Amino acid sequence: MAEEKTNERHEQAAHSNEAPTLSGYREYAAAMSGNDQTAKQRLADQHKPLPVEYEKLYRAEQMLRDHSRGDTYLSRMKSFVADARDNLLPRINDARDRRAAVWHIKSEYEQWGHERKELHARQRAAFERNVELAMQLADAQEGPGTPAFFARREVIGRYVQQHENLNRRLEQEITGYIDRVVERQTERNRQSISQSESAILDEIVRRPREPAQARDRDSGRER
Repeated sequence: MAEEKTNERHEQAAHSNEAPTLSGYREYAAAMSGNDQTAKQRLADQHKPLPVEYEKLYRAEQMLRDHSRGDTYLSRMKSFVADARDNLLPRINDARDRRAAVWHIKSEYEQWGHERKELHARQRAAFERNVELAMQLADAQEGPGTPAFFARREVIGRYVQQHENLNRRLEQEITGYIDRVVERQTERNRQSISQSESAILDEIVRRPREPAQARDRDSGRER
């Protein structure tokens, strides 16, 4: 029994020194996306860090496909729009400006959806070619199957950045639009207050009045 445990530790140690391969990743992805709980548990019991490399890539790919539980680029954008509705729009006091902001957000969100769809199509169409080009730049001494894994990871990482940039542009556009509306609103309020104060002072300048005590004193003399 002790010998079996020793051999198991040696196997785990040897496994931990292995480089990730594309075939190993595909096996991992197939197990994680299926319903075989035994296979998933076997992967969970494997010695780190090899499964960690596979898990990172698997999660990134699930994010790109909108298959990740709870957290995708689509869910992030929906969450941002909800936050804009609850926390950014209330900063706009004027009803007309607020309605205009709502339509602006709607228009920008629809445009984002169109661009996102096109980005997905371009990424899928060029995926194999991009991986092939990335493999040409990979170190051939990594070992059989390893350059293919790192090439795939490099391409997926580039795709992830493209989606993050697309989300960031929409967030900045919406936030910037509302900030500009609030700035104009603040300036209008400032001008309105300034005009009101100026009108009061103009009234004083045009119709100067004596102090009340002086008026009373003059009235007494007349009597």
